[in-house]
Amino acid sequence: MIHQGEFLPVLAWGDLPGCRVGSGPPVALAVLRLRLGMPLDRLAGTLELGPEAWRDPPEDDPWRPWIDAVGRVGDSDLPRVDLDRLIAWLRRFRGGR
Repeated sequence: MIHQGEFLPVLAWGDLPGCRVGSGPPVALAVLRLRLGMPLDRLAGTLELGPEAWRDPPEDDPWRPWIDAVGRVGDSDLPRVDLDRLIAWLRRFRGGR
């Protein structure tokens, strides 16, 4: 897509291993450091979690290559995306296809 006059690649979740595509169209697009757009199924707000809420992602988590931590909020685990890891992983994934 074009964002502020520049080409912005947008991540296609369905093309990535372990990722699901939402049932409807994305409701928002997160622009990450003007390097990548991430379509979002929903946007509930922002959270500020202290260091005690974060832990390493589980070994069997398919997102592990590109998240740096998982935060516990109530009964849910929320992944924290590491943009540099994600872009490196996408480059490796694309090269292997």
